[in-house]
Amino acid sequence: MNPLVSVVCAVYNGEKTIKNSIESVIAQTYTQWELIIVNDGSNDMTLEIVDEYVLSDKRIRIVTNQKNLGQTASLNEGVKLSTGEYIARIDADDVFFPDKLDAQVQFMIAHPEVALCGTNAICSDSDTGIDSEIKFPENNSQILVGLFSHSSVIHVSVLINKEKLLQVGEYNTKYHVAADYELWVRFAKMGFVMHNLQMNSVKFNFTEQSFGRINQERNVNEFNQVNLEYILWGIHHAGKINGIGSFANILLPQHFLTFTQIRIIYGTIIIKLLAQLRLKDALRNLTRFYGTLYTRSKVNKYTHPAFAAGKVRSWVLYPFLVLYPIFAVLKMWKVKR
Repeated sequence: MNPLVSVVCAVYNGEKTIKNSIESVIAQTYTQWELIIVNDGSNDMTLEIVDEYVLSDKRIRIVTNQKNLGQTASLNEGVKLSTGEYIARIDADDVFFPDKLDAQVQFMIAHPEVALCGTNAICSDSDTGIDSEIKFPENNSQILVGLFSHSSVIHVSVLINKEKLLQVGEYNTKYHVAADYELWVRFAKMGFVMHNLQMNSVKFNFTEQSFGRINQERNVNEFNQVNLEYILWGIHHAGKINGIGSFANILLPQHFLTFTQIRIIYGTIIIKLLAQLRLKDALRNLTRFYGTLYTRSKVNKYTHPAFAAGKVRSWVLYPFLVLYPIFAVLKMWKVKR
């Protein structure tokens, strides 16, 4: 009988932690699973450790890349080898709680409309010895809004309907760190339903040597690229523009967006409002635009004439404050046409 759940693990030099990860899968109260481990060219004792489990449990399989392909490509290899109806994820330094798969499988069977089910998580920092709970938005609409500012589903917690995953497409190897966030965005664009169970089902380790911290700059750059595309998509598919200004006002100051990205977003919003002759709303969002720039200037400590004027209150720059957005909007309008 084929397993219902395929747990995919991509590992590179995980000898220190992979035993705990494998043991946490074996300890699941739900037993109809397979564990596919993609050894991404490890040069430590990872392969020898995993081989011991492969010999003792037929549900565990391993495939070794001839060279290091990176996590994203390795995950795709694992998905291709999977035989289950659902795909779960675990990294070599993650731990499942015993009832994780059981709770998610029951939920997915009871709610066939759900394409992806995540959970809350415990973040463990072995450098400090501190564990902290991370909660994620529960229902689909909350998750969609959350994606405007962050990855509102944690990768290690997910159980994904494989059929839906194949419809969306595999992990995008263009993204080294933010491949999971980019995948959730594609789920959102396809209209697939996502849900987060409000339970802690996983523990992941986050230290100075963690993958996300080591690649922090690349992570921010990749996130911004995906995030900007999703925000613009959200604006164009909002139906009514009423709520867009509010979300922009609340979320954009928290972003790591560049000045150009902020201008593009607000320019798009203002163009749509002007096209609907909603001049008051357009002016309101223009005000929010300046507020966002001022907030970003305080965070990033960089100077641009637009928010230099907000600090210095220089009358000389006020004409620029009026003319700049007009020229920016007209320029974008011309491009749109």
